[in-house]
Amino acid sequence: MQDSMTQFPDDALPEDAQVDTGQDEFGEVDGVPFDDEAADVVAADIAPADEVQTAAPEPPPVRVLPLDRTLAFNHCQTYAMFLLEQEDQGRLLTQRYAETRLLPAVQDAMAHYPDILSILALVDGEDPDTVAVLPIITRLVDSAPRIQLRVLADEDDLTALAMLLPDLDVDAALEEWDLPQFLIFDEDWELQGQWGPRPAAVERNLEAWLSRYPDYEALAEDESEAGLARFAELTEKLVQEMRIWYNSGSSANCQTEFCDMLTSLQAPDEAGEVER
Repeated sequence: MQDSMTQFPDDALPEDAQVDTGQDEFGEVDGVPFDDEAADVVAADIAPADEVQTAAPEPPPVRVLPLDRTLAFNHCQTYAMFLLEQEDQGRLLTQRYAETRLLPAVQDAMAHYPDILSILALVDGEDPDTVAVLPIITRLVDSAPRIQLRVLADEDDLTALAMLLPDLDVDAALEEWDLPQFLIFDEDWELQGQWGPRPAAVERNLEAWLSRYPDYEALAEDESEAGLARFAELTEKLVQEMRIWYNSGSSANCQTEFCDMLTSLQAPDEAGEVER
C-alpha cells in the first residue's frame, strides 16, 4: 500500500511548488528589507526613547481643607433654623428681616464680592441687639453668592466655636464679648475679622436710653421674681426703641459699616474692583 503523500525526487519538484526561504515576493523578510545596510539605516532613523517623550505637566498644587472646621461650621444653624427655635423673638426676627432694605451700593458690593467667606454669628437670642442686627447682616449675606452665614446661640453647645478657634478661651470670651459677634473666616478657616455687637452710630442712642433707665444693666443679674419681670419689661421697651432707630437710618449705618469691614479684608486690587 502506497503512502498517501506524493514523493518527489529532490531535483524534480513541480514548477508551482516553492520553498519558504523567509522572503516574500518583494524580497523582504517578514516586512523588513532583505538588505543589511538598509536595515541599519532604518534602525538609525529611530530616535532614542528619552528624545521622543515629552515632559508631563506638573499637577496643580493640592489645597487640603481642615475638614473638622468645615463640619463644625456646617453643624451650626442657618438663620431659618435659628428662627424655628425662637419662640419669643422668632416672629420679630422674621419681621425685621422683611423690613430690611439693602442700600444699592451695599447690594452691588456684596453681589460682586470676590472672596469666599464663612461668617459665624454668635448670638444671645433674647438680646435686643441680636433682634436688631442679626436680620440685617443675614439679609446682607444673602445677597453675596460667595459668603455663607451660620448662627450659634450662646446657650447651645459651643464645641463648634472651640473647633473653629482652638486657641480661644470660650468661657472668657463669652464674659468679655457683647453679643452678637460676627466672626469672619476665609476659605482656609483662618479668622480674618470680627464685628459686633452694633454699629457705632447706635452707641449714642443706646447710651442715652441707658441713662433714662439706669437700673437696666443691674436687673440683668437680678434673679428675683420682681427683678425678672422688670428686666423683661425694659428689654421689650428697648427692642421696640431699637426697631425705631434702625428703621430711621441705623440700618443703613449697620450695612455700610459691615460692608466696609468686609471690603477691608480684600487685597487692594480686589477692593478697587468691588468699589467700581
